[in-house]
Amino acid sequence: DQGTGRRKMRIHVLRKFFRSQLALAIPVDVVEALMGHRGYLTEVYRKYPRPEVQLAELYRRGEHMLTIFGSGNVEELARRLEEERRIIEEETARLTRLIDTLTLENSELRERLKELEEDRKRMRILVEDMAERLGRIEAFVEMLGYEVEPMTGRVTYRDVRSRVLEGALAAP
Repeated sequence: DQGTGRRKMRIHVLRKFFRSQLALAIPVDVVEALMGHRGYLTEVYRKYPRPEVQLAELYRRGEHMLTIFGSGNVEELARRLEEERRIIEEETARLTRLIDTLTLENSELRERLKELEEDRKRMRILVEDMAERLGRIEAFVEMLGYEVEPMTGRVTYRDVRSRVLEGALAAP
């Protein structure tokens, strides 16, 4: 087109490009068969039980010749993609192992936390029981005429204590 500076391409040109470029890498009769032309596939390729598999392999061998834009090296791109796929698979496997390890560790920690909670409950019950017993002991000690100092737990006889206090008050 003179107005836009672009070339108009017809489908026939693409078919011609396909035939001429692919014929540089694989036999012409295979290219013709891939184009859908009947009668071009020689007896050599027809004798295979599944000729489409053979045709697909031959196509792959010549595929790099069909690149219109880009590097044109399909094999190099395929190699790089395969390497990236391998790296992603390795990383996925590593992350899967890590997740499995963390899941197991998390489960063990949850179980340990449950055990600690049960231990804490038992300890609280024991402390409450001991406090109640201590209260009863203190009441019994006071009933016998002794006093228990709350901060030190020291036990003194009430009469001795009152005499000491009286002496301290009477002292000049």
